[in-house]
Amino acid sequence: MATPAALATNDARSAFCSARVLIAWGLIVAGLALTFGHAFWGMWVYHWFPAWGRTGLGLYDRLVEGDSYYTHAPIVPFVTLGIAYILIRKTKIAIRPRPIVGGLVLAASLLVQLAASLVGVQFVQGFAFIGVVMGLVLVIWGGGALRRLWFPILLLFFMMPLPPLVIAQLNFRLKMIAADWGVAVASAIGIPSARKGAELFIGTDKQMVVGNVCSGLRTLISLLGFGAVYAYVCKLRGWWRAGTFAMVLPVAVI
Repeated sequence: MATPAALATNDARSAFCSARVLIAWGLIVAGLALTFGHAFWGMWVYHWFPAWGRTGLGLYDRLVEGDSYYTHAPIVPFVTLGIAYILIRKTKIAIRPRPIVGGLVLAASLLVQLAASLVGVQFVQGFAFIGVVMGLVLVIWGGGALRRLWFPILLLFFMMPLPPLVIAQLNFRLKMIAADWGVAVASAIGIPSARKGAELFIGTDKQMVVGNVCSGLRTLISLLGFGAVYAYVCKLRGWWRAGTFAMVLPVAVI
């Protein structure tokens, strides 16, 4: 039977270990905030909520105004943390730290972050953040934990804005698809119509311009993230799960 002195020693040791763990996690979070805080603030202001810096707007207008494709982005970290918490609490994860491999991944990601921050490329900094998270998981818990947590980590991709040039190209192509399909449907039901660039001519005296909002890109980006979560949590397996996720693309475009 353990003596009172031994029990007190064990309690003190447990308290010290818990405090040490909390301090370690606090230092990790603080380091991530210092390293990536500026990048995520830039994403918030320039990509997620472009109207944030406008004066004279209320909070709601600052959140909904502006030409953004990533207003869903701030929700993604909470979904990621929720899924990761459930996996850690409800499943068995073997703890076998891989400090060498994890350190290499961590160092490579930090180098990418440094280079991207020097040239101001925010989407690359976002991808570097995901690499840092993977490196930390390898260092602290190991490859088994990374295999278990791969989905919530990769889900962070849906909060990282694509380069403006890529967005513009996708917008244009999807907009032209929408215009072509509109003309085809109108002609099929007997309405004379034609397209010239982004302009639609209907009948003899009506015309309209297909705007960027008609491309469906906002819906596509948001539904891809939602579809990924749904396909992951549903009971389907294998190709059925992959097919469920793949259906998001035609549904969003149509």
